[in-house]
Amino acid sequence: MSTGTAIGRRRGWHFWVGLAISLGCIVWAVLVLDWRRIIVTLGRVSPWLTAAGVLAIVVSTFPRVWRWQALFLRTRPPFGPALAAMLVGQVVNYFAPARGGELVRAYWLGERSRVDKAEALGTTVVEKIWDLLIVLSMIGLLPLWMPIPEWLSGPLSGLILFVLVLLIGLFVGVTRQEAVIQLASRYLRFLPERWQVEALAQLGSLLGGFESLRRPGMVGRALFWSLVVWGTGAIPHWLVMRAIGIRISLPMLLFFLAVLRAGVAVPSLPGSVGVYEGIAIVCLTMFGVPTEQATSFGIMMHVVDFIPPILWATMLVWTGRRAGWRRLLAHSRSDVSLE
Repeated sequence: MSTGTAIGRRRGWHFWVGLAISLGCIVWAVLVLDWRRIIVTLGRVSPWLTAAGVLAIVVSTFPRVWRWQALFLRTRPPFGPALAAMLVGQVVNYFAPARGGELVRAYWLGERSRVDKAEALGTTVVEKIWDLLIVLSMIGLLPLWMPIPEWLSGPLSGLILFVLVLLIGLFVGVTRQEAVIQLASRYLRFLPERWQVEALAQLGSLLGGFESLRRPGMVGRALFWSLVVWGTGAIPHWLVMRAIGIRISLPMLLFFLAVLRAGVAVPSLPGSVGVYEGIAIVCLTMFGVPTEQATSFGIMMHVVDFIPPILWATMLVWTGRRAGWRRLLAHSRSDVSLE
């Protein structure tokens, strides 16, 4: 078997479906859209409102970190390492398939704080559950203002079923932790004893990350911060829309955010190129926004949404490495002086 075939099989069908979707969106955009009018529209964008959108993206990162901190039960991570871990994981998600950034985020935080890596991974799962619940709630409330599009009804039913199954699994994991560990120990008997102990300890830490789901106080804090996260996340999109001259109602904006966040979670080309713009065109034209404005918004918001976290994460990684080098140099000098 060739190396390319092995890699293709490991990636799985979902990778190739996502890749096909991205390429399809790009080909459609190149062949169908009127790029002259899009360029003219982009030339009329308000720089001040766009800059405000960039600033709002930066500010919206802080509530996400505070929510993540609120999900920890055993050891609450410091803000600085949690911020760096979240940004690094977010950037990795832009370029890695299958949401690999969540693993990187948990590992990064565990290496730079006293937080257990498995518990950190469990809290990221809980965090995504809260986001899914918010998405379903926003789409579920949409019929109060407008009918649900036919193209969304089928995927929405599948998403609801997936979330219900996931919630049931989490409920079992939280309320029956001992039973889950005992069941896992039966299937791990073929491993050496040392490996069994380590695997079960990691499983216990992972389940500990779900503990916030059964504590009313932590559930209330998580719900509060989730609402703040989505509220502050809507502001930069609204600002960039106004910069382009798009005016839609708040329910329409929330619906667009829900579809966008669900859509970019699908494996695609690095940075969700094509998918991000395609979702903007489909959703906004459904609300009566001209195609050139919808496309311009997709391009502008893609840049505003992606570039600041990349630059911020790069800066934090670079400054962290420089601090590590300085500590290493100081330590080496102290060793020389002692000699």
